[in-house]
Amino acid sequence: MKVANAVAEILKREGIEFLIGYPVNPIIEAAAEADIRTIMVRQERIGLHMCDAIAKVTSGDRIGVFAMQHGPGTENAFGGVAQSFGDSCPVVVLPAGYARNVNQVRPNFNAALNFRHVTKWIEQVTVPGATEEALRRAFTQVKNGRPAPVLIEFPSDLLREEISGPIEYQKVPRLKSGPDPRSVSEIAAALASVPRSGTATRPQDPRLGKIEAELTGAEPKLTLEVAFPAGASSGDAFVEAPEGLFLALPARAGERDGTVRFVVDLSQGVEPAELKGTTLVITAVSDAGQSETSWTVK
Repeated sequence: MKVANAVAEILKREGIEFLIGYPVNPIIEAAAEADIRTIMVRQERIGLHMCDAIAKVTSGDRIGVFAMQHGPGTENAFGGVAQSFGDSCPVVVLPAGYARNVNQVRPNFNAALNFRHVTKWIEQVTVPGATEEALRRAFTQVKNGRPAPVLIEFPSDLLREEISGPIEYQKVPRLKSGPDPRSVSEIAAALASVPRSGTATRPQDPRLGKIEAELTGAEPKLTLEVAFPAGASSGDAFVEAPEGLFLALPARAGERDGTVRFVVDLSQGVEPAELKGTTLVITAVSDAGQSETSWTVK
């Protein structure tokens, strides 16, 4: 089996259904022989944008693979790889390289040297036996951690050489990481201390009292009574409706013994009947503290 055919076989095992490319690259012909659909483009950057789109529309579940010719083809692909890197898109790039006896000779373009700063992982395969391990490392990097393009360069003469022995490649798994369980407990404890359901956790927090909604009549309104602690100033209340519904700001309608009555005019900006059964979020604030309450309109 030639190296190009081994690459196609590994792509097949990774579940790659189509290869986007710009000729000439032996991997393209080998992919077609392996029943991987090949899609040819007229410009390298466009092909990389297509790979980029595959990752974006599938939230990274599918990975685009792009193959192109050595020299000018690899040079023209630089902008597309750089954009995928900037957008954190998982893409596998498989450029052909100059033959090994001249790939270090100036001015021949060397992808393994020049794409280093716009890829997450980059290698140049120099012996046939390293093909399998190089692609395993590439797919491990592109599938796990922060998404970004990876690049494996195959010198053109290497792609036509034979690989001894069978391909033992197995599909690379996706690994999931999580936060420290102790940090999760600390965050949960912090969230649990946030005032909710009208209950203030500190003496200086305002407390929501009576709530009434009048959805019918000539003057539909929402009435709130908020008790502010002694010494608190700049007391105010805000009412947030579900998305798509807009309420007027509460207006002060009176105060007695530290309890302020607020009225929300429901005759403007909203159909009162639309509020029935919805849940409103009422936030009461002062210079001393704040509280938040969810209340369902009946």
